[in-house]
Amino acid sequence: MQNILVQTTKFPHLPEGDLERNNGSPGSAFAIWLSQKLSAMGLSCDEVSQEDYGWGFWIKSKEHTIWICVSYAADEDEDGNAIAKPQSEPADWFVSVNFEDPMLLLKPWQWGRFKTGGDEQRKIASLLLDALQAEPEITVVRIE
Repeated sequence: MQNILVQTTKFPHLPEGDLERNNGSPGSAFAIWLSQKLSAMGLSCDEVSQEDYGWGFWIKSKEHTIWICVSYAADEDEDGNAIAKPQSEPADWFVSVNFEDPMLLLKPWQWGRFKTGGDEQRKIASLLLDALQAEPEITVVRIE
């Protein structure tokens, strides 16, 4: 998995979507924006969906599926409760790129796909980084 930490005021960071099952994680606008940017680069992106840690979508190539996820990194008080940050202040977001195919463990004849899946993950992460860095309202803070 590759993670990119960014700061931006471009996307709303208020709770949204399913407030119970998915904790109301913000990020749909950011995930949709990323999906549109990557689709414009020729990648096949599925619809954006909410998870308990953020919003994401699958990219499908001939052999692999890559998960792209956007997670809001809220500031917390001493009790671990999220502190509401004004929209005018830059918010921290993690953008993650992950190749994961758990069925490969059960199919030894396809273990070579681990390497090509990792290569695909790195290629998509590079395209994603290019899109983030090209946006003046987004600052890339750290790449992990």
